[in-house]
Amino acid sequence: MFFCGTPECPSGTTELGRMSDGKSEIAKFGEACMSGHRVLCCKDEVVGADPGEHCHFFNSITGSQVCAWGKETIATEDKTYNVVIKHYRMLCCDPEVLGAEKKETFVLEE
Repeated sequence: MFFCGTPECPSGTTELGRMSDGKSEIAKFGEACMSGHRVLCCKDEVVGADPGEHCHFFNSITGSQVCAWGKETIATEDKTYNVVIKHYRMLCCDPEVLGAEKKETFVLEE
């Protein structure tokens, strides 16, 4: 774990979300943060809808790491503090936010 700070997305990109210890099949968040956050940024030209209106964090205590029906799971963070109840926090977006090219669109700001 290390100190991440609170970086901003570089020019030409849009912030989708921030996590201390996020995991994603779309982007690499790197090592977990002891303080601060990592920022998930997407190139402006592929953002089809405002992430502020179409992306939200959801908490799950059922062990599920998948967003609700109709939403795309962008990133997942394990927030489990005991072995009895698995708790995950997911960044979920409407499909129109990213479109099909999403795997090539992310920039990780450290």
